Amino acid sequence: MVASPVLVSVPGSGCVTGVACGHYFTVVVLDRTQVYSCGANANGQLGLGIVDNRSSTRLNQVPTPSPDCRVRSVHCGDEFAVALLDGGGALIWGDNYRGQHGEGNQHDGLHTASARHATWLGKNARIACSGAQATAIRDDGQVWQWGTVNWAICGPTLVELPRKAVQVACGEAHVAVLLENGNVMTWGTNKNGELGVEGDSSDTPVLVGMPSHVTAIACGAHFTAAVAGVVLSFLSTHGLLQITAACSR
Repeated sequence: MVASPVLVSVPGSGCVTGVACGHYFTVVVLDRTQVYSCGANANGQLGLGIVDNRSSTRLNQVPTPSPDCRVRSVHCGDEFAVALLDGGGALIWGDNYRGQHGEGNQHDGLHTASARHATWLGKNARIACSGAQATAIRDDGQVWQWGTVNWAICGPTLVELPRKAVQVACGEAHVAVLLENGNVMTWGTNKNGELGVEGDSSDTPVLVGMPSHVTAIACGAHFTAAVAGVVLSFLSTHGLLQITAACSR
């Protein structure tokens, strides 16, 4: 255990342009072209082409299909990673037991960084990953989801929403999206009230009653937070909306 921050050395003289953390592993992007990883690798989440129960304490380079690949952002679920590329493609590697690779199936055979032909996401897609699922917003505001949410395994599936989405966040087994009109919709498990509504878990989006226009959202493993004006609101146990903090700006 490291009790205070320490400086991590990166290979060469590259500039860190992206970083993401999963369950006991980390992915780092240098100069938007080189991808490195370290940590646990029991399900190939390091993208090194091998599955190894031993953890790596140093950064190892993840092989990519081409040295010309430019990584726009990187995101991690529990034991898989997604790197969005310039041009709309993506690299996905790691655990696929619950369909995290977005191919509509589940298997243990893909453990290297392999190009996923996901150009349909668009050049400026936004994505969130957590647990065993990923949710993305395309350029046109449509929301697509794959992997496992609330124990249902799916390939890339269009989520029906009344308006375009502008932001997405994922918890362990739930999802929240912010719509262009400032409304928030959630779906997935609701065991801890993370959906912000009364009732059971929901496989379809439900509208969350908010006190005012929402400008940002975020999810923890089992809770959801939203910024509504100057108020930071948390969706907590039993689906009740609680105002827990306020600031002047």
